[in-house]
Amino acid sequence: PPGMGKLALAEAAAAAVGAQLLPLLAAEAASGDFCGAAAAAAKSAGPVVVVVEALETEPSAALAIRRCLREASHGSADRPPRLFVIVTLGRELRSLSATVRTAFGYVAEVRLPNDAERKQFLLGLFQQISRVDAHWGSALREAAVTTLANLTLNYTFAEMELVVRRAFVRSVTADGARDPVALHHFEKILAVT
Repeated sequence: PPGMGKLALAEAAAAAVGAQLLPLLAAEAASGDFCGAAAAAAKSAGPVVVVVEALETEPSAALAIRRCLREASHGSADRPPRLFVIVTLGRELRSLSATVRTAFGYVAEVRLPNDAERKQFLLGLFQQISRVDAHWGSALREAAVTTLANLTLNYTFAEMELVVRRAFVRSVTADGARDPVALHHFEKILAVT
């Protein structure tokens, strides 16, 4: 689904390997026009990560991507360009035909965490906080953590961590002490997040 941070994840991957980033919509990738520019940039300036968004809107882009990668790998025997393609979908991979799916070697599915995963993640965060402030980190009862997990139904792990960090930071009073944590602290933050 949108808002999962797929593009941000691709940007981080590109930055980690020192690559240029070329974001495209699937309709742009379907024409194959991106291939020459991406391969040339990869040969001259180093690795290029092409991010093709919303493949489900133009499944034929998968074939253009496959053709591009094949051409790029046969382009130069001495130094083939380092060209990587990341494709995002807004729905389940199995909704695409087998022909489209075979164009890609590796698949990583990014999804929202389920109830148990959210609760376990929140408990882990509170355990980490209890190392800094034992009272604050352990003040929420398990039922309140379950309620908080339910309130964060459409949140990623990163968003949940941000909510908990905000609550922790906002719990500091003017004199430097901490207010005990309560569920309503999180509800206020979730209302504006």
